[in-house]
Amino acid sequence: MPTEDTVRRAPQARTWRRDFDPYERCVPLARRQVEQVMAGWGCGDEEVGAAALVTAELAANAVRHAHVPGRPFTVAVTSGGGGCVVEVTDPVDAPPRAAAPGPDDERGRGLLLVEALSAAFGHRPRAGGGKTVWAALPAPVRPVCGERSYLPAHLVPTALAQQPGSAELPDVERHLRCSLEAHATGDHHAFVRDLAGPDTGALWTHWTRGHLPAALVVLPDCPATRTYDNSHEPCAEFADHPGAHTWQLADVWRAVGLCPS
Repeated sequence: MPTEDTVRRAPQARTWRRDFDPYERCVPLARRQVEQVMAGWGCGDEEVGAAALVTAELAANAVRHAHVPGRPFTVAVTSGGGGCVVEVTDPVDAPPRAAAPGPDDERGRGLLLVEALSAAFGHRPRAGGGKTVWAALPAPVRPVCGERSYLPAHLVPTALAQQPGSAELPDVERHLRCSLEAHATGDHHAFVRDLAGPDTGALWTHWTRGHLPAALVVLPDCPATRTYDNSHEPCAEFADHPGAHTWQLADVWRAVGLCPS
């Protein structure tokens, strides 16, 4: 799951930040701007919606409980590393406190909602006074494409001829399954064989529906990684691949108990 640190350190991390006047009318403005920025980054509707909701709750909390005339609150959002982080900075040192609202109370559930949506949630003091309240949100799990094909026999010797005779290299993948995020257009892509050596990449193939793969291509490895269980998990796709990284994808075949050979 993403944390504040893993999102910030992701190779493709992007950050947007803006100050807002400390008034209620600026809360929906902050929410709309986060929606616009994340949509412009290509984030999905579910991820954008969760970040916008968290922004609104944290901004409202800053306005209601940390209002200092003439001192703005700051909203920042960082996307990368399999999730995003929303931060709201205000000029008051006191930490945020979740309320215990009654069943008929209209307010007081904001921080409880933020905690429920977050993979991690916390606050830290700001140099010069004040605090930053942050929430790390996981990216939604997206289905893998799974389109099946096979490697034509005439391409197998070509694949084996790449760095032949190395005991470190496995045999080629003959039964193919597109490992990209589910897509309605564009070619399907499947891994064929690892290539030895640093920064060499791997052998891949691609095809369109109704046709077999016609060629092989050497592609560099995707540079994206995430930290998971105290280890670094690399994306198993190729550089500049479309769609999500592999740790953001759900294998729909396994999810329904079907593991095709």
